[in-house]
Order: sequence, then C-alpha cells, then structure tokens
Amino acid sequence: MNIHQEFSNTGIPMSSSALFQTFKTSAAFRADRFPANDQLLDAPVDTPKPVSAEELQHALFATVDKSEMHASQIGNAQSLVNGKAFAVVTGQQCGVFGGPMFTLYKAATAVAYARELSQRYGVPVVPVFWVEDNDHDLHEIAIAHALSEGKVLTRDWYDFLPEHRTIAAHWTVTDEMHKSMLQWYKASSGPFAQQSLEMILDAYAVGNSMSEGFAHIVQSVFGHSGMLIVSAAQLRQQGLFTSLLQDVIHNTSAVEQRYQEAVQALSTFDLQPTAESAVVNAFAFYQGKRYRLTKDSDKVRIQGLPDVPISDAGVTLGPNVLTRNLCQDSVFPTLAYISGPGELSYQSLLREQYERAGIPMPAFIARKSAVLVDSPTRKFAEDERIWKLLFDQRGQHLYEEELFGDMAKDIISPISKNITLEYKSLQRSVGNIDPTLEATVLRIERDAHRNLKDLHSRIRRAQRKQHETSIQRFERAQNSVFPLTSPQERILTLGTLLPRIGLEGVQRIFDAMSSNVSNEQVFIHI
Repeated sequence: MNIHQEFSNTGIPMSSSALFQTFKTSAAFRADRFPANDQLLDAPVDTPKPVSAEELQHALFATVDKSEMHASQIGNAQSLVNGKAFAVVTGQQCGVFGGPMFTLYKAATAVAYARELSQRYGVPVVPVFWVEDNDHDLHEIAIAHALSEGKVLTRDWYDFLPEHRTIAAHWTVTDEMHKSMLQWYKASSGPFAQQSLEMILDAYAVGNSMSEGFAHIVQSVFGHSGMLIVSAAQLRQQGLFTSLLQDVIHNTSAVEQRYQEAVQALSTFDLQPTAESAVVNAFAFYQGKRYRLTKDSDKVRIQGLPDVPISDAGVTLGPNVLTRNLCQDSVFPTLAYISGPGELSYQSLLREQYERAGIPMPAFIARKSAVLVDSPTRKFAEDERIWKLLFDQRGQHLYEEELFGDMAKDIISPISKNITLEYKSLQRSVGNIDPTLEATVLRIERDAHRNLKDLHSRIRRAQRKQHETSIQRFERAQNSVFPLTSPQERILTLGTLLPRIGLEGVQRIFDAMSSNVSNEQVFIHI
C-alpha cells in the first residue's frame, strides 16, 4: 500500500475567520495573546510540576484498560504520574466512529510535537488526548458519514439520544442502536470491510458509552505511538480540578474582570470575542447530567435543581469553554495544546485567566490538516494536470473554462453590447417621431437580450454534453476532496477509511502526518 506525502500545502484553508487568520499572520497578536508560542521550540524547560499521582493514574487506566495499553503508553503514564514528563495535549468531543477526520489530525499533530519537543529538550514529552465526554450537546457527536460506490452517505443517531442534559459519558449503546450501526456500517465496502466492522462494533458494543467507544477508536489508531487517552468525566469524578473551579465560583467578579481585559486586548487587533463569559464559568454534574450554575445574591445555585445545594455530596464540578484549558493544565504539565481554528478563537481570551489562576500558560498550536487522495483521483489529476483545480472549490467552473473556454460568452457578449447601443440609437430616432413607441423599442430590446441569454445557456449545455465524460470524472475527483461541498476533513470519518485501507493503512497515514512538525497541510496518496 502506497501511503506518502506529496506536498506541504493543499491550499484548502482550515478557517476563514478573521481571528484565525490574524493568529497565522501576526507575530504581535501571538505575542500578546499566546506568549508561550514563540519560546516553545527553543526555550529552556523547568522541572515538570507535580501532579496528583494516585488520582491521575486511576483516570488514565480507567479510560483505557491497562491490559490493553501498549508498553510505551504505560511507561508514559508512569512518567507523568511521577512528575518526570511534560505533556502535549489535545482533545475533542467523542464523535461517533472517531468523529470527523480533523479530530484525529489533532491527535497526529500532538504526537508530532511531543516527539519534536522531547528530542529538543532531552526529557520525556507525552502526547495526551483529552476525551471531552462531560459535554451534553449530543447532537454534535451523533452524525457519521460513510462512502458507498463513490457517494457519501450520512447517518445520524438523533433517534437514540438520551434525555436532555445527559452527558456523553453516560450515553450508552442500546441493543437497538447497535443493530442500527451494524446495518448502516455494512453499506461501506472495501477489502478490509469485515475487519473494520468487527473493530467498530467492538468499540460500540451494547452497554458501552459513546465515550468508551470513542476512546477505543483513538486507542486502536494511536496507542502504538504512546499517546495517553483520558476521559474528562473520569478526571472530574476524581476531583482533580475541583479546587480550581471552586475558586472560579467564589471569585466570579475577578474572573469577569479578567475576561473584559481580554476582550479589550482583542479589540486592539480589531477582533471580537467568539465566546462569552458566563455568570459562573463552570457546570454542575448530578446523576450523570450537566447543569448550568447561576448566582443569586452572591449564592451559587444549580439551574434546574432548586432543591439540590452545590455542596451536595452527589454534585461534582466541571469546566465550561473558558475554564476547560485551565483544568487540563492544572492536571497535566502542558507545554503545548493542539487546537482547531474555532478553539483558538476562544483560547485567545485565556491569558488573563491563566495569570489569575497562577497556572503556566502553554503554547497553542494550530493542528495539521490533510487531504487524502486515492489512486483513481490521483491518476486523473496527473493525466489532466489539474492538481490545483481539485483543491479549489471553484475548480469545476475553472476546469470547464480550460476544456472549452466560454465560446458562447466570447461571441455573444459583444453582440449584446452592440444590441444595447443600436437599440438606444433606435429609441432616440423613434422617440423623435412618436414618444409612445419608445416602450415598444425597450420591450424588443429586452426580448433580444433574453433570447441571447437563452442561446448562451443552450451552447453551454451542448459544450458540457460534448465533454460529459471528462466533466463527470472531474466531479467525482473533486467530490473526494470536497465531499458534500465541504472540506474532506470535516465530513469523512475513520469509519470511511477503515474498510478501504484497514487499520494498518490508517496508522501509516497518521504516522506520515506526525513525522515532523513543519508541514501544517499535507496531501497524502492512499
């Protein structure tokens, strides 16, 4: 199986947001909002800060059973627990079948940076994947896609969603849902279809949570790299960031003040915040469900549970969007966090919160991106010399221009201009004889333009029919790069690839991506 990188920039932007573009291009912005970034690859390293050994070890081994972990993972876990290693952290919600491919590209980027920093510093640096299974917005994780005969199939499991507020760690696979997954996944085809089906259905066995299924997928792909996988729900239940969130709850005014300072800092770069500070920047968890916290007369209450005090023994605390990274870095000695474009938007608000909490702020690094191209697409693109067009969402129009130009436009446009000029002259002449005839002249002119436009469309259709085979081949090729007209990494899932290239092939893709930190975008031939 031929899996290798071809070039370092696909030309497909990860995001067009103003903040992300500023992050990529402005050293002043990074220095102000992400001060650790410029020192990441060349600054000396202090001794890793100690972590809560027993609780952290329990959480790491509870997410992935120790008997299923690779020796490198067990060694990395012990190094972290004993305060002898740093971490490069990334994370995501636990999407069905591993979620969109960009989720796993974040993991591959974390592996690459952990390896690079370990070599530079001469100390262990461990990649960590934070499974965000405290989330109760289950609609975000319920959709999956598959390929069948070149077409993208979409399936959501909304019908199986549990009751409102249930978190992903408590959304378990029922027998009916398992059968639905079996029937849907059978639509995928390829030489590794049976192997892939067994792996997917083992991950999402009846009684497993969506969190356990997701962790199983990530473990299968990245376990051999030494990546540690940790459940946010396990860490919360172990109480590893309770004290930090209690401080947030008891000092809401100070947290809000620092948030406003960050908003003001963004405004100096003509940027607006994409996340708002809540009254209380934490959630309460009770009986497997997540609730917002409110504040009334300086007393914090659980919204929706008026009779349950926050001090109840069954209540635990978890972060919201503005405190999640702080919780991560209060547990792990984090050198860098691997972010997606959307994450960087709200992480640009966090510098002041790190300073207030007394937690060292890590570097924040944009994840890698990739486009996977199969042999038929590669051959067509090379034969036609149209690589750049494939990676342009306007590519089909540009390809048609290359095939047959726009003869109709070239001929008809000058005629249309002449019609306008001639009819204006006619209108003036007729108006001198009888002004009431000017409207008739205008109507005839409009009819002439409409007929020319219709002729243009007919010529275009005839040209497309003449080159129908080539256009269809281009459409199929570009659909592999922009399935459902979206960037590939946001649509395709691991479940899409496994039947075609198998687990070993998938691992080789991510090994290629994580071979170095320099290529932010890669094209990979599979």
